[in-house]
Amino acid sequence: QEIPTPVATVPENPENNVVAEVEASETESEKPTIDLLEILQNPEISSDMESAFVTLFQKWQLDYLSLAGTTACERASKKGLACLHRTGSWEDIRHFNRPTVIELMTRDGKQYHTVITELKGETATLNFSGKTFELPLHDINNYWLGQFLLLWQPPNLPIPLLKVGMTSKDVIWVRKLLNIHEKQDKVSTSLSTRFDSVLKTRVMAFQRDFGLKPDGIIGEQTFLMLSTSSEEQPSLR
Repeated sequence: QEIPTPVATVPENPENNVVAEVEASETESEKPTIDLLEILQNPEISSDMESAFVTLFQKWQLDYLSLAGTTACERASKKGLACLHRTGSWEDIRHFNRPTVIELMTRDGKQYHTVITELKGETATLNFSGKTFELPLHDINNYWLGQFLLLWQPPNLPIPLLKVGMTSKDVIWVRKLLNIHEKQDKVSTSLSTRFDSVLKTRVMAFQRDFGLKPDGIIGEQTFLMLSTSSEEQPSLR
């Protein structure tokens, strides 16, 4: 009986499949890296303070250059807006939930400015006069020392101080935004101008929710956090 001649076969090399899969994965996930320093040093990208303020005011449907004033805050006040200028963290910006100008500084001491228009997880969108770049927070931290400025809309300027026993139309503003925060739908007849003990209790609960001193007194910080409940003001998308 004739013995059949075995047919030689070349076994498939599993390593070849691994290499192919890795190369395919790298091709699919390969994205151009964005270098913040290159953006800042690019002469075609506006990163000066005035350009940043123009962009910030545009978020409020305002023309920065046409408003009178020697500072951005003076110009904002002409339209009933207040400034918050401080040194803080990403969590502060996330908390205030407003488009925010941040100051960046390179190792040679040069200062640059941009507007944060979106903050999601560990990435932020930087807006340079309409040109936007999404960057990881840890990359931005290499140039950001925490300086930021944002605009917000209080019920009145100068910002009032409200406490129990006072009567003011600004109390109605407080009640409206507390209703939004508490997801209540109260009719306008219940919006009294009187700051009573019941309202104080609600204010104290709100202050606890936002890590503020729960004293029931409404000053700048409480007004600012109340304003974040307003859907009529621009926010970080």
